[in-house]
Amino acid sequence: MRIDFGQVNEFKDRSAILFLGLYLLLLAFFILLNGISQIEETKTKAVVGSLTATFRADIGKGTGIDIPSMPSALDDFLAAQAFQNDVSNLFHAVIPLSEVQVSRPGELMTVIIPVASLFETASDAIRESRLSLVERIARALDTAPEGTRYDVEFVVGSPSPVDGNTAPPVLGLARAAAFARALEAAGAPGSSLGVGLKPGAPGQIFIAFLTQEVPVAGDARTAVGEGP
Repeated sequence: MRIDFGQVNEFKDRSAILFLGLYLLLLAFFILLNGISQIEETKTKAVVGSLTATFRADIGKGTGIDIPSMPSALDDFLAAQAFQNDVSNLFHAVIPLSEVQVSRPGELMTVIIPVASLFETASDAIRESRLSLVERIARALDTAPEGTRYDVEFVVGSPSPVDGNTAPPVLGLARAAAFARALEAAGAPGSSLGVGLKPGAPGQIFIAFLTQEVPVAGDARTAVGEGP
């Protein structure tokens, strides 16, 4: 009897792809459920541990796929989503008129608030009752796990030039700079802060919270695809 080793290797490759596909399907389903539910840390870790134990065995062998990094990536995603939930709840508690838009769960969230809810009238001074909000945002930014960074982009709405207003938005720029200084003074790293203006949206502030990956020395995920 003649054995076709080419067919045997092809069967092994198909089996690895099948197992990987099943893992990703379960992962996607878990992320979907997580997005529409409240996170309970104990139960979440139990599910992640179960998936890891079930699919760790030799799936990535010979495929070039870094299986051990998958649970770590899921942990980072869950941490980022918990960060979004915490920030969203914070704004809703302090400024009930806040509008929260989650563009990409665990990656990008924008909070829209009225200018008057944060700054004094016709001034770049942050309301005294909102200084605790700035401090709590700074503390939340410091909760990023290793290999991840939480950034903030603070954008102040300004009149559109098409409305006939060609005056430079001096107050808007001053307010954006004042918020960045207050956040940095509260402990947020300056490298995580960005400011700007948004023409055509006067009276509003747009605060975007972004999750960024940063290289970590000795992290296997940063070494994938690197040459000798």
